[in-house]
Amino acid sequence: HLGCYGYPREITPNIDAMAEQAVVFENVITPAPLTLPAHCSLFTGTIPPYHGVRDNMDYKLGQANVTLAEIMQQAGYRTAAFVGAFVLNHKFGLDQGFDFYDDTFRQEHKYLEISERRGGEVAKLTNDWLQKNADQPFFLFVHFFDPHADYRPPEPYASQFENNQYAGEVAYADACVGRVLETLKQLGIYDSCLIVIFGDHG
Repeated sequence: HLGCYGYPREITPNIDAMAEQAVVFENVITPAPLTLPAHCSLFTGTIPPYHGVRDNMDYKLGQANVTLAEIMQQAGYRTAAFVGAFVLNHKFGLDQGFDFYDDTFRQEHKYLEISERRGGEVAKLTNDWLQKNADQPFFLFVHFFDPHADYRPPEPYASQFENNQYAGEVAYADACVGRVLETLKQLGIYDSCLIVIFGDHG
């Protein structure tokens, strides 16, 4: 559903605009089709049999693993994370190496046993942090969970995508990504940032 990957309807203008200036990877395979183990692989560069996290909820990333956040922290970067779903709660160990790990939901939505928060809240908290910390080197992880079942995008996306609520969730997530990118530009640091947009699976 991203224009940079050929989706015919223009619903992701922010990600597509960034993709025009970026390297776009067309063949990426996740080591696990689940949020927590996939993120543990992304942050450690290892696969589930090595890092030990094979599912959501019932596993924890062990301290013996070295995460990207720990490497950045040791290199002198300020590190922060803002997560959009309970499956990345700090109790599962992905907070290793982060000076600040925001997983406290102000406005909670729930699907089955998974609690999540809207991308607008994640973007606002991220932008508030950037306003206070952009004057020094930082490593920032921003996690949007919105394009996830069940699909209930907020307005105006629910009405605009009445017949395809998943597309509405993607469009809303793109708008939230755009808010963060705009803040980087307003702070004058967009061009000096290395920005990576990725999906953990799917």
